[in-house]
Amino acid sequence: MGSAWHHSNHQRFFSLSLVALHPPPYPDVRSSPLPRIHHHPHPSRSTHLCPPSPSPLRRSPPHLDVMSPKVALVTGTSSGIGLATAVQLCKAGFATYATVLALPQAATLEAAAKAAGVSSLLHVMVMDVTSDESVTSGVQALLSETDNALDVVVANAGYGDMSPPEAGGVDAYRSNLDVNLYGVVRLANAVLPTMRAARAGRFIVTSSIAGMVALPMTPVYNVTKFAVEGYMESMAASYAPVGIHFTVVAPGPVHSDFSKNMTTDPEGVVPKELETVNAATIDFIQALMADAQTTDEVARYFVKAATDEVPQLRYMTHEACNKIMSAKYADLTGEATAKALREMIPGAYE
Repeated sequence: MGSAWHHSNHQRFFSLSLVALHPPPYPDVRSSPLPRIHHHPHPSRSTHLCPPSPSPLRRSPPHLDVMSPKVALVTGTSSGIGLATAVQLCKAGFATYATVLALPQAATLEAAAKAAGVSSLLHVMVMDVTSDESVTSGVQALLSETDNALDVVVANAGYGDMSPPEAGGVDAYRSNLDVNLYGVVRLANAVLPTMRAARAGRFIVTSSIAGMVALPMTPVYNVTKFAVEGYMESMAASYAPVGIHFTVVAPGPVHSDFSKNMTTDPEGVVPKELETVNAATIDFIQALMADAQTTDEVARYFVKAATDEVPQLRYMTHEACNKIMSAKYADLTGEATAKALREMIPGAYE
């Protein structure tokens, strides 16, 4: 392959990545916009934008209206898995608050909700999960509209830094963690007091198979998803006695807007000694993408996590990925995992 396998091919590889990516790309966004909720028109109410003191959404308080829908909050919904999940939760009967970084980013989501006939259940919010203030004020705005009702939260916002080994500095790890892990923590800390008071609730996070088996050539992204898995397992055990369920949904290959949302070190070059591994990994991913799921298929697992009588700790969405997962978790030495990883990219060991 020679020196041709450098940064550009590494980037091309990850436009076909296994990981599930959740728009939009956050690293350049650090502002904290005022929380605004965009309501779709009802017969007796016109569309409006709500400042930090929004008007009530429901026609009567929840405790007086037995027909009030359950309430869901989903982050990162401008496209991909987040968009599909928001629409499917609306179709399942949830009043769904869907977050984007700016209201114009919601156009595709709103069109999808309209096509599905669920516009009346969709409410678009502005939220930046890298900002404590934005997350806190956004959740407070939601709760003020729903009379403190919040049944399901889906922490989907995220992105992937695909810098190759040695290219990703500490800042790359810090930025990716700020969204993929710290964004989850910010959201959980904002909603858990309400769920504890109700002694009920479901907190669901988009993970990835990259959070259970570290894929070659993507150390930064792997770290963020491994961290999410550890956080969620700890929280699940801690909050089970309170009636709050924590769940991860772990997709495999997905057809989504991955390449638009990924980042990588522009100076990052695959070390010469790793070119063979990089090329073999590209071949493996391209083969796996032939059986990639659609975002709608993956979104069904989020609806299951939101509606199953007893939700699982983890939902794996892609059956073909189960073999390597089974090998890892049945082997405490790690040797079976290493063997399975080598089998993923056999060309690298020839």
